[in-house]
Amino acid sequence: MQTKNESAAEVIGLVQAEFDRLIGTPVPPDELAARKATVIGSFSRSVETTAGLGGAVAALVVAGAPIDDLGKRIDALGAVSAADMQRYAAANFGADKRRVVVAGDATKFGAALQKMAPNLVSVKQDALDLENIEAFQH
Repeated sequence: MQTKNESAAEVIGLVQAEFDRLIGTPVPPDELAARKATVIGSFSRSVETTAGLGGAVAALVVAGAPIDDLGKRIDALGAVSAADMQRYAAANFGADKRRVVVAGDATKFGAALQKMAPNLVSVKQDALDLENIEAFQH
């Protein structure tokens, strides 16, 4: 997401709270229905072109999934329940799985982030070597 430097910590707090809400509270039926309609509609539009269909088939091949899964996708999306959403959120968005990267002027948000995350690691821009993949593998 993008925000002002001054509000970075607040926005991170809001996102963290939303993850916690997804884990702890079932998605209301009307919200779940709206999201499913959006995802199903987006998927349907994405496979209307030859390029989109080819991309979807390629993704299945790369994932090692059967090609006929493509024809089952809409039914599978429609079958997602609020409990499924909670299980997924707990498995993938729990506090122990979260990592946050903030790029910006740390003088404007560093102190607030330090309060939220005592183990905060700060890296100055001139110390970054984005071409060195080994620097990002721990």
